[in-house]
Amino acid sequence: NISKQIPLSRYTFTKTGGEAEYLAFPKNLEQLQTLVAAANEDGLDITVIGNASNLIISDKGIAGLVIILTDMNEIKLDGDIVEAQAGATIVKTAFFAANHGLSGLEF
Repeated sequence: NISKQIPLSRYTFTKTGGEAEYLAFPKNLEQLQTLVAAANEDGLDITVIGNASNLIISDKGIAGLVIILTDMNEIKLDGDIVEAQAGATIVKTAFFAANHGLSGLEF
């Protein structure tokens, strides 16, 4: 699901940013791979934004495809290793680790 000419100020924590020429929110790795392949095939620049936090985006916007990873936020446990997708927030990841008896990601 790709949108056109969407103001990025809607998605950044700083509420800054002009329009993304194209904007997508993949939900999983397969969708992300499909988006990247299609953008490469069309010769589009790709800008990947995790949670759109700690960003100040120009009012001129971003040309090409902007991918925001907030919907890729799965966190899982593999033994004593926490695996978090790029859209998972650090706070949720830290709480997940703590809830599973793990330490080292405290604030």
